[in-house]
Amino acid sequence: MHLLTQWQMNRVPTTDIVRFDQPTYRLRYRLLNLDREMSLPAWFSAMLIAVNGGLMLLAGWVQRRRGERGVLGWLVLGLFFLALSIDEASAVHEVLVDRVRGVMGPYATGLMFYAWYVPVLALGAILLVGLVPFLRGLPRRTLGLLALSVAVFLAGAVGFESLMGMAVEPTGSDEPPLQSPGFWFVALVVMEEGLEMLGMALLCYAMLSYLVSRVRLVVVDPSQERSCG
Repeated sequence: MHLLTQWQMNRVPTTDIVRFDQPTYRLRYRLLNLDREMSLPAWFSAMLIAVNGGLMLLAGWVQRRRGERGVLGWLVLGLFFLALSIDEASAVHEVLVDRVRGVMGPYATGLMFYAWYVPVLALGAILLVGLVPFLRGLPRRTLGLLALSVAVFLAGAVGFESLMGMAVEPTGSDEPPLQSPGFWFVALVVMEEGLEMLGMALLCYAMLSYLVSRVRLVVVDPSQERSCG
């Protein structure tokens, strides 16, 4: 739907596309835009990240019920991903852009034009170091899937976000021209947001696979359960 709306914007005259502040534009072009906040793709991404956070908290609960280690690790990761989902939905990280640029000064250019990820990556690195003992205790397959999913997510959230910064720096705005967003701009947006969603989908698969290996569901006939009681 994002690509379809971008294709339409390139085909119709500018005068036929309502202005940015009109409801029709917001519904047709903004609501389906991968690169816009408060859109359906942003909602989907936030919900996917929140699901992963919930699965991690569930994994911690399972570990606690089994009397095994790793409860704190899953708790920390679950809360971290729930915080990421809140950020995805409310764009808290956008507030960091100007502040980090002010600290970096002339270095906030090119790949560093969107500098919000600098403190976020630093926080993530500290968290990773603290979780090393917990991560080493995970099954090798689970650890590999977690690493792959995070790598794919960061490739979009940081890698292509950096390239996007280089693309929008000349104008200082990531709002593309109304009529012609341009092929490369659209391609960067699709790769950035697509890799983020793919990374979270892989993480969801990793967590479900882990939980399946740890939890056994038993189906009980309600009539037999009443007779036993």
